[in-house]
Amino acid sequence: MGVLQRVEPDVAYAYMSADRIVSWLHNYISQGSVTTPQDRQVVAQYTETLGQWCAANPSHFRVAWRLSKPLGPEAAAEILADSLEMYFIRVIKDNSMSWLDEGDYFSPYVLDTLAQSGHAPRLLRVLKYVIRIPATCISASDAPYRLQAVVRGGNTLLKGGRCTNESLLELFYEATVEYRRLIQSLVADVTYDLDEGDKRETITNGCLQSFRSLGE
Repeated sequence: MGVLQRVEPDVAYAYMSADRIVSWLHNYISQGSVTTPQDRQVVAQYTETLGQWCAANPSHFRVAWRLSKPLGPEAAAEILADSLEMYFIRVIKDNSMSWLDEGDYFSPYVLDTLAQSGHAPRLLRVLKYVIRIPATCISASDAPYRLQAVVRGGNTLLKGGRCTNESLLELFYEATVEYRRLIQSLVADVTYDLDEGDKRETITNGCLQSFRSLGE
């Protein structure tokens, strides 16, 4: 527990520290020894300490979700939901997120764990919060990645089945509005990058597939 409390998220080896802690707990659990009250107390104490660490370090969600991986699905989902909400409140305040890294913030583990839990509506609220961030707060290069994060998250929620189709339809509608805004902006721009064109096609296909699924 002392090691977890001393994890410093600002240093270059933060991920390595998190991986070592996770590896230790995975090994502890895989030995099948988490059966006595004392063993269960160790896991409970880790969960509690992790929650405190996440609350004290809201800007370092990418470390937080790695540290939550050894936990059971519901315990991990609660910490992930709390941490994700705190993170975006802090990010919007500081305007400090690079959306190029959206795949690490909204990793498959984060999306799947939340989408399959009772905290799925909280993920949906975060995604709606993200898509409603004013365009003036998002750079032109970051905007497609922001949209991609929302579409990926929405598709994962759709598969999880924990949110209503109506609430997801609202999210995908807002994503489509943002997509149209990006297209209009690009049409007005004389530069056209082929790679960005491919990314827009991927996002478009994702939105269209989501609408088809909602109608089934």
